[in-house]
This record gives sequence, structure tokens and C-alpha cells, in this order.
Amino acid sequence: MSPIARKLAFVLAIGGLVVSVDAAYLHYRLLFDPLYTSFCDISATVSCTQVYASRFGTAFGVPVSVFGAIWFTGALLLLVGGEFGARALRDNVPGYLFALSTVALGVVLYLGYASFFILKTLCPLCLMTYAAVIGLYVISGAAMTFPMTTLPRRAASDIRAWIASPVAIALTVLFFAGAGSAIAFFPRGGGGTAEAGPAPSQEQRSELERFLASAPRVSGVRPLVPHVQADPREIRGGASRRRACRAERLPAQLAVQPRPHHANASSRLRGGGRRPSGESA
Repeated sequence: MSPIARKLAFVLAIGGLVVSVDAAYLHYRLLFDPLYTSFCDISATVSCTQVYASRFGTAFGVPVSVFGAIWFTGALLLLVGGEFGARALRDNVPGYLFALSTVALGVVLYLGYASFFILKTLCPLCLMTYAAVIGLYVISGAAMTFPMTTLPRRAASDIRAWIASPVAIALTVLFFAGAGSAIAFFPRGGGGTAEAGPAPSQEQRSELERFLASAPRVSGVRPLVPHVQADPREIRGGASRRRACRAERLPAQLAVQPRPHHANASSRLRGGGRRPSGESA
């Protein structure tokens, strides 16, 4: 691989890694804030969140961007090994990178088809990762100086050299540990039991805000008064005060009441039955 091709491969691998990490962070935000708006949500047809929230945004419950970050990290480690490793490894790196890029190319072609023809949505971050994978595929294929049929034999020789290098073993262990942790501990939305619907676009949010702003306001609504439970002691005290007030008003009411007719008759009988003059028997 020529120095220019090597530098370009480094740029594509680092750029793809940065974009994949950004896409994974966006997916993480969408899990906890469905109304989160990314900088690449330009319109209803150019939006990253709609693609990531679809069924094509995850694989086995893990965001595709996480697998993309792992892939670009592996490609970057291969390039670093070819830069600082033995001469034989430097010659074999384009073949390893071409094999990995061939698999990744099939994946991005499928995702691109799903985005363009099924979802009918353009994802700027996805397009950047597609470009990085295609660029690495072309560069590694052009830099190969041996047939792919000899790659297994070359790989066996490089594995023996890898076992003899503690630094290479440490980097490999860290790589697989980090990849496994990212896959295992990345939060799942709803446990993968329900498919997330597409996130609302900026135009839909603006239309909802205009509708709410133009909706009529209802005035004069009486607020609900919460029920307050009275103290039993206050209830007993109030009943006692009402009984005392009735007892105070009772003598005055009796004083002004007229004497009944049978009381006059009884007084006449006690007087000997005498009738007033002029009253016949």
C-alpha cells in the first residue's frame, strides 16, 4: 500500500469511527427522548432519526451504528498493525482489509436499499459511513499484490507472529472486551419487544405548535376545589355551639308565643264555673 493510500485509509477509518460513535449516541438519545432532534434532521425525507428509529436501525436489539463502530475500530487496528508491524504483516494488511470491506459492503448496500427505497429517507450520517466503507473497499482492493486464495496461508503465519507479541495480544483482548461490552450493555428500547415508530420530523413538530397556538382558549373555567377532611374535634365543637345557641333562643321564643285557648278555659273552671254577665247557659 502506497503512503498516500495508507493515509487515505487512515482518514476513512477514523472518519467512519467518529460518525458511527455519533450515530450510536443519537440512537441512545432517542431511546430516552423520542422528541430529540439531531442536526441531520433537515426535513421529512432527510432525517437520521427516522432511519435509526425504524426496524433497519437495529440488529438483534443492538443499534447498527454500534456494529459499525466496532468494524471501523478493527479496520483501524489493522492499519496500525500494518504501519508498525513486521514487513510481512504490512504486505498482508490490504488483503485482510479487503476481506472485511467486502462483508461490510454487502451490509451497507442492503441498508442503503432499505433507506432509499423502503423508508424513502436520506440519512446523512449513514451516507458518510457508506462512503467510508466503499472507500476502504476500493483502496484495499487496489493495494493488494497477491491473490485472495493465498490469504489463509498468510493469516496462519501472521497469527504465529501475533502470539509471540504481548502488545498485539493486549490490544486484541481490549478490542474484543470493548466490543462485547458495547453490545451487551447498550440499552435496549423496550427490551426489543416492540418496534419503535418513526420519530416526528421538524415539519410535523412545527405544524403541531401552530395548531396549539391557533386553538381557542376556554376562559371562566371554575377550578376544582380539593376535598378537605375536617377535624372530628372541630365537628363536635361546632355541634355543641349550635346546641347552646338554640338553648339561648328557646326562652325568648317561648316568651312571645300566645297562650293557648284551653288555658283560658281551665282558669274559668278554677274560678267556680262562673260565666261573665250577659253569657247565657
